[in-house]
Amino acid sequence: MGKQKLALSGQLADTDLKLLRVFKAVVDNAGIAAAEDDLNIAASTISNYLADLELRLGMRLCQRGRRGFALTEQGQRVYTAIGQLLTAIEQFQGSIRDGRERLLGDLHLGLAENLFGPIGDRINQALGRFNRDAPEVFLDLHTLAAEEVVRAVRDERLSLGISYLERPVSDLTLLVLGQEQMHLYCDRQHPWYSRPDNELDFEALDQQNLIGTPRIRATQELRNQLERPRLPAYAPHIEARLRLIRSGGFLGYLPEAYVSALGLQQQLRALHPELFSYQTRFYAITREQRFQSPLVSKFLDCLAPR
Repeated sequence: MGKQKLALSGQLADTDLKLLRVFKAVVDNAGIAAAEDDLNIAASTISNYLADLELRLGMRLCQRGRRGFALTEQGQRVYTAIGQLLTAIEQFQGSIRDGRERLLGDLHLGLAENLFGPIGDRINQALGRFNRDAPEVFLDLHTLAAEEVVRAVRDERLSLGISYLERPVSDLTLLVLGQEQMHLYCDRQHPWYSRPDNELDFEALDQQNLIGTPRIRATQELRNQLERPRLPAYAPHIEARLRLIRSGGFLGYLPEAYVSALGLQQQLRALHPELFSYQTRFYAITREQRFQSPLVSKFLDCLAPR
């Protein structure tokens, strides 16, 4: 008959770990009888498990019987090794669990320019929550033109973008964040600054130097004005548009929250809001949900209203 191969001389199976845990429990309880309640196993079964373990190891682990329970020298060495083994297993399991639960890596965010007011506040709060909940994540934050935000998300240069949409999209996932009030402004140097609202209409607007703007989610009459073929100026960026308006020679659209944040309510006038104003809807823009990373999902959760 050939020599029996010891089960614990190589890789450990689940059965081996079970026997080792039973042995440790018996030692911790100083005997088989005391270990019954701890293991919820009958004494006879525990005794069989110990015998099986001794057979697998090829050594006597303990004295048991009428004279009581006592570890052999080899049993003491095995007991010490079991403690080290189970500690290593717990550390491994904890490391794997932490790897699933901890958020690591880089989050690339792109924001439309000059976001103030409730939407800007919501983004600020989300950034704060995300940093507290995922302090090991590197935040890569950029300010871009609206059309570039959408393009960068689509091209995977951004993990998530926040912007309005110049045109509908069907290949991206959108989460509505809120609306931004857009007003038609003139500077106090402009003749319309002191002109009553009831004297302002689209026919009169057609004779003014209107700045072209990409934020066209407005009424059809406004879109006709903003898209007329011979506009004297075009400024897709808000800061550039503000400079043209402040020159006194142009009318242009700005976000109400932006004007308020700069303290320009006295220098600029919102013209006939009932007729010329409109709202722009802002979205959190991501790739399709099945492609979203845990970091993106976490940031979207941080954006949720509290």
